[in-house]
Amino acid sequence: GWLPQPSFEVYHTIENLLLVLSILFLLGLAFRVVGPLTALLVGYTFASSPFFYHHHIFQMAIVTSILGFSRSADRWSLDALIPGLKRERVGLTRMPRRMIQVLVSIIYFFTSVSKLNHGWLSGKIFDVFKESGSFYGHISPWILDHFSYQALGLITVGTEIFLVFGLWIPRVRVLAILAGIGLHLGIDSMMGVGSFSYQMIALYVAFLFGFPDSKEAIHGE
Repeated sequence: GWLPQPSFEVYHTIENLLLVLSILFLLGLAFRVVGPLTALLVGYTFASSPFFYHHHIFQMAIVTSILGFSRSADRWSLDALIPGLKRERVGLTRMPRRMIQVLVSIIYFFTSVSKLNHGWLSGKIFDVFKESGSFYGHISPWILDHFSYQALGLITVGTEIFLVFGLWIPRVRVLAILAGIGLHLGIDSMMGVGSFSYQMIALYVAFLFGFPDSKEAIHGE
């Protein structure tokens, strides 16, 4: 790893601490301390061992850093409701949200580009998945029986390309979000991809409230 690897006991302590911090992070309580601490611990977990070099943990480290080191809890949080902790109400900064939006687009761009090959465009990649036992559950047999492998490959690649641009266009943004949810739920119902699908769906919130074209937001800080 890039950083010293903790013992199992230390890692177990970090894991328990992150559970508590994640709840406080979500509620926005004592966020000026909880936010940076959560980001640092997630980043340390990722960098401490190659065992954690997974895309969903890397993405979590980036997002918690963006939110944890910004003033993202100044308005909608328990901190904002507690008189003693009430922050000065300043103009909504666009930067943290914009960074998450760009991150989502970058992920879909590179995942779609990486699939522009014969394996995906012909659907042969699904033969590989099937032979390796990657498919599971009750839904995957029905989908594989009713759709050609090539159709599944083209739908996957086409949806990811659409998401690169569609999430930014107001007129098709809702359609893009629904397409993304359908894509990720479909993948997760057929294959075990861990928490990545749900992380991506959660990040769509960055496109829902205060659209990128909103005049109410200001560049900030």
